[in-house]
Amino acid sequence: MEALLSVLSGAGGLALGVWSFWDLAVMGSSGIGRGRVVKCALKMLGALLLLHFHFELDMLE
Repeated sequence: MEALLSVLSGAGGLALGVWSFWDLAVMGSSGIGRGRVVKCALKMLGALLLLHFHFELDMLE
């Protein structure tokens, strides 16, 4: 069960990270708005938290 949680949190963290970097690229080309920055920052924070959880599970095994 822990291995499945580790894989899912790692994949989710990578997906959110790529999505947030994609949003940064789009903001750079089309303009920066306050709401877009907040959404991008929340996605990046979620990605960091998921990846942190992934590595914590790996250390427990």
